Amino acid sequence: MRNGVRKAIYLVLTLFIFLFLWRVVGWIWELYVPFTYKTDLIGILFVLPVMIGCSFLLASLMVRILEDKG
Repeated sequence: MRNGVRKAIYLVLTLFIFLFLWRVVGWIWELYVPFTYKTDLIGILFVLPVMIGCSFLLASLMVRILEDKG
């Protein structure tokens, strides 16, 4: 039961972090990157996997910090 709750918290944190990164990167992308199909392909192939990896990494660090404090 405790492990299931930990996994649920981990996935929810990952989702929230990813959505936050999605909005920030999208805002920066629209400011500085010209809109063409090549830049969209770069965003999908390179930026999106980095964002997914960062969200999982940050969520695991946050869960670890929460466990240490609790």
